Amino acid sequence: MRWAVPVLVGALLVLSLAATPAAATPTHDETTFVVEIQENGDAVWTVSTTYVLENQSDEQAFETVRSDHESGADPSPDPALFEAAIDAVAAETNRDMELTGINRSSTVRDGENVSYGVLRLSFTWTNFAVVTEDKVSVDAAFAGGWFGDLAANQTLLLEPPAEYRHLRANPSTDIVNGGLQWEGPQTFEANEPTVVFEAFEPPPPGLEALLSPMAAGIGGAILGAALLFAWRRDLFGRSGDEASAQAAEPGDDTTEMGAAEPEPATPESGAEEPPAEPTPAVDTELLSDEERVEDLLQQNDGRMKQAKIVEETRWSNAKVSQLLSAMAEEGRIEKLRIGRENLISLPDETEE
Repeated sequence: MRWAVPVLVGALLVLSLAATPAAATPTHDETTFVVEIQENGDAVWTVSTTYVLENQSDEQAFETVRSDHESGADPSPDPALFEAAIDAVAAETNRDMELTGINRSSTVRDGENVSYGVLRLSFTWTNFAVVTEDKVSVDAAFAGGWFGDLAANQTLLLEPPAEYRHLRANPSTDIVNGGLQWEGPQTFEANEPTVVFEAFEPPPPGLEALLSPMAAGIGGAILGAALLFAWRRDLFGRSGDEASAQAAEPGDDTTEMGAAEPEPATPESGAEEPPAEPTPAVDTELLSDEERVEDLLQQNDGRMKQAKIVEETRWSNAKVSQLLSAMAEEGRIEKLRIGRENLISLPDETEE
């Protein structure tokens, strides 16, 4: 059995859009398969298909398709494709598997010159991975080659459970924010991809923050001692008079008698005032997800790449993508597509 889900998904979506009464068919931009592996072996799948909406006809065609998609009248992508795959893999592996929690959604987001329509299908595939004492293995979930190969505009991302990391993968690929990402065109063998994640102990919270000031303090003390030693030994090339004056003891006769002691500087005589107290850091635990994103953007001059937000928050790619799409619809952020990346920025508050 070798039938390609990415190919079937793309074909069904094109047929659905072509069947709409609108004059134009939106251009398929990309399809992303995000698989979030859970610690119990289940996997949460999110299939996102994006279309370019260049004009009003494209928008009308997409509105018809998104309505059918969300109602289930003509689901695209179709959960039936994955239900058939689950039955086949369950028989191949002798494991009880089930597709649960089906959810369909869609959104339209603005780009620089065009809009993008996105259809999403999410569900949970139970017993997708094999769980052992300290490993979670995606060993035979792709048995029989049901998934097929990735086309040039398709991406597969397997994300590990919390506090797990990649141990090995076949075929090898890039690690993106802790997950394994294959970008098309990509050919898979009959049982590929296979992945093994292993549990790991994260460093104690606050240890890194504690060690950094300690290291800085020790380094500063060593540097200060070295500079003082060099200065006392006249290694900086001071003049003979200056060196003699510094070497003299408080009661030495070389000190000029009657010289006026300099008065300590005061704020009235031009001395700099002490710096203002720093603004206390925001407690991120008290923020909502949207406020957390806005706080990160403010800390980075109002602009960040989407991948950087995933890295800073340690949320899944799927969660960040859905959150940013919702925030863009509400006008809280702006999204700009640059190549295969999204640039996220705060709205321009200077505009009237």
